[in-house]
Amino acid sequence: IHRASEAISPQDANKVSLAFALENQPGSLVKALSSIAGLGANLTKIESRPVPGKPWEYIFYIDAQLKNPNQDEQIVAALRPHCSMVKELGLYRESD
Repeated sequence: IHRASEAISPQDANKVSLAFALENQPGSLVKALSSIAGLGANLTKIESRPVPGKPWEYIFYIDAQLKNPNQDEQIVAALRPHCSMVKELGLYRESD
């Protein structure tokens, strides 16, 4: 088990946490999630939180299992065309 104070190399990570924002348009979430699925990453968690003071705007938080090193960068690149904001929150080693 790795604790927050223990650094792991990106090559050892097999899970990524991301936050992203979408335009309020029909199908925008489907398009964003389809781009992740197209890379073969397994989405293990998704949450949405409203943006304070901005009706109908949400930040989505996801966790995804990674199949190979640097797949986190591929996921971020795949999301960018669909999102107004994408931020990688962290890379982790999922417990066995």
